[in-house]
Amino acid sequence: MGGLARLTTGYANHAVLTPRDLVALYLHLTGAKHTTSPRGSYDKWRVVNRNSANLFRRREAAGYLQTCLECFLALAERAGEPWPGGLPALEQCLREYVRRALDAAATDTGADLLLLDQGVNAWRLPLSRLAPPSTFVVVHRDPRDQFVDARAALRQPGRVEPSAASFADTYQRRRRGAVRDAAKIAQAYGHRSVRVGFEDFVYDPASVHALVESLSLAGRPYRQGRFEVARARAAVGKHTRHLTREESETIAAALPEYLDERAGQRVRAGQDLVSGARSRHRAAPPRPRNTTGPGAAANPAGSG
Repeated sequence: MGGLARLTTGYANHAVLTPRDLVALYLHLTGAKHTTSPRGSYDKWRVVNRNSANLFRRREAAGYLQTCLECFLALAERAGEPWPGGLPALEQCLREYVRRALDAAATDTGADLLLLDQGVNAWRLPLSRLAPPSTFVVVHRDPRDQFVDARAALRQPGRVEPSAASFADTYQRRRRGAVRDAAKIAQAYGHRSVRVGFEDFVYDPASVHALVESLSLAGRPYRQGRFEVARARAAVGKHTRHLTREESETIAAALPEYLDERAGQRVRAGQDLVSGARSRHRAAPPRPRNTTGPGAAANPAGSG
């Protein structure tokens, strides 16, 4: 949906569908964006190109891609023109095409419910304005552990490695922003959200069962995902092995309300923690079964 969101931004700025914005959308869909960064350095468009190319190689994505390209053709017919009804009507049109694309993906895979991994990231919830009514699962995690992985990813050539202080600032802004955005999209677009702690998901079976029931997944057949229990457990508390004391204390001092006591312990792969340990997250949401509001991760096929 990122490509469609950029198109709507361009329309908001120019009041017409410019050829430049339409070409950018086409290159996004087909994985042909031009990149100028050196090989080996991070370039988000190179990542987009790779992901789009992978879709074109998958037979079960044929219906999804056909709908996406039909959407592009419908938009291209009005190149250089204002969209009838303006931006709200354009977004409604795009919402309908996204619904059709997801329905096509469900049909081609024989599913009546789609679970999309990071279709919309927690800090980009406003993008969900282009999605049909859905349920977003927002997974939060102890920021000290998250900093370890974020820093490793941002150490790639072409990216900027954050300090503990700058990471804490970004983390806080995104967490607070996600809460605000979740309430807005729930009211405006009928989305529902479920928030779950990564540590609860790994060590508290009751949380997992509640999440499964909340998403109406109980008893459904499913394709095996990439979740590895031992690897997930080893990730809880990993900051004790990878951060300096000063870095851990900097993040803890800035974000005390988001810390999880289980992540404060030194954890080895496969080592169990007491499942009854409680998260220190002060704004813990109610059990997912009754949570409504922000975000989405499951989209029922045929939703209107």
